[in-house]
Amino acid sequence: MSDRFPVVSVVMSVHNGQAFLAQAIESILSQTFSNFEFIIINDASTDNSSQIIESFRDQRIACFVNEEKMGLAASLNKGISLAKGEYIARMDADDVSTPDRLEKQVNFLLANPEIAVVGANIIFIDEQGNHLQRLNYPETSGLIRWSLLFRNSIAHPVVMFRKALWDSGYRYDENMQATQDYDLWSRISDTHNLYNLQDYLLYYRQHDATVSSVNSDVQRSLDFDVSRRAISRALGQDLPVELIVCLRDPLKITNIALAQKAAYTLIDLYRKSIKWDMQNLERMYIQKRVASTLLKIWRLQNRSVLLWFAVLYSLYLNPQLIIEKFGISSSQTN
Repeated sequence: MSDRFPVVSVVMSVHNGQAFLAQAIESILSQTFSNFEFIIINDASTDNSSQIIESFRDQRIACFVNEEKMGLAASLNKGISLAKGEYIARMDADDVSTPDRLEKQVNFLLANPEIAVVGANIIFIDEQGNHLQRLNYPETSGLIRWSLLFRNSIAHPVVMFRKALWDSGYRYDENMQATQDYDLWSRISDTHNLYNLQDYLLYYRQHDATVSSVNSDVQRSLDFDVSRRAISRALGQDLPVELIVCLRDPLKITNIALAQKAAYTLIDLYRKSIKWDMQNLERMYIQKRVASTLLKIWRLQNRSVLLWFAVLYSLYLNPQLIIEKFGISSSQTN
């Protein structure tokens, strides 16, 4: 490891990840931006992960071994606590970063001091590296903050954030078996700005051993709970998971009473969001999404008159819905 102060600390945790580990490490060592340290936490691997890490003779790599398995959140917290860089870049042991990933993210954070976390779009690949699909994330801070109320909108293995966040007390929740990243971004977004570059800077590998595959039921449950806590914080009241499920997917609404609660809650959330520091285009996008969802709730409940307020509010937010949803021609609205 060089004595010079690294700008970036890349932090990776690996547990029995021999299958794709070498390619993941190589993708970091081949970055066009070279002023970084690469902290690898070997989380009590019992396969050939140790030998693969040791085979790379690069002074930027610093490997630390957990004698007993700590899990992803605890290992990442450990790695970040050892980091010397101004920025923390995440990397997983089965993914591949594009060569210009670090350079683009560092340049962005340098040019935008108001942004605390920067992510990027990703490309899904299979075990052989074949491209499966592209995944685009909301770009600007206001849209990300709104999206995080309902689902994760920052790809964990391609994120970079300021070490100052860690220094101010933000940590991965080590009590969570999954979705630790969603929980962290959600808490950070309450008071900080996040951004997603629209470049595709990571190849995200899908295979049977990924955390999302192994812990799918646990992850789904925790995902809803993170969303519940985020919305509860935004509204200043504790909400049930059942209501959050309905907000995220109106098809899950089973009765008119639940539909009314979901509609009122969504309206309250929108009213809170307009007080955020956002650009007009962000506010207009959220406005249209809320209007569309309110109308969807009404239609899924057989256009019940008990949801009249949802219809009126949706049309107040987006009068264009009169044309789009009710089939009224523009000449009739003049």
